[in-house]
Amino acid sequence: MPTRDAFCLFYDAKTKEVKALNGSGRSPAKLDIQYLLSRGLNGRKIPLTDLNSVTVPGAAAAWIDTIQHFGSGKVTVSDVFDPAIRLAEEG
Repeated sequence: MPTRDAFCLFYDAKTKEVKALNGSGRSPAKLDIQYLLSRGLNGRKIPLTDLNSVTVPGAAAAWIDTIQHFGSGKVTVSDVFDPAIRLAEEG
């Protein structure tokens, strides 16, 4: 099944370290192989028609992780999201 993974590499010039951020969707926390096998899913893919093919949205979590892990500390999550929330609510 094609996926749209969102990976980001960040180079910190001060520490000379490369860090990675995975913003792809996550599977539900309680989804395990035994549950899938009990539902008759035993191939390498979960059919797109199965509810368990849906992942928890990773993009919003990746935005928050980026601010918290790679940010300067001068900008908060609210600083980033409040204008978009206001625009969505008020037009």
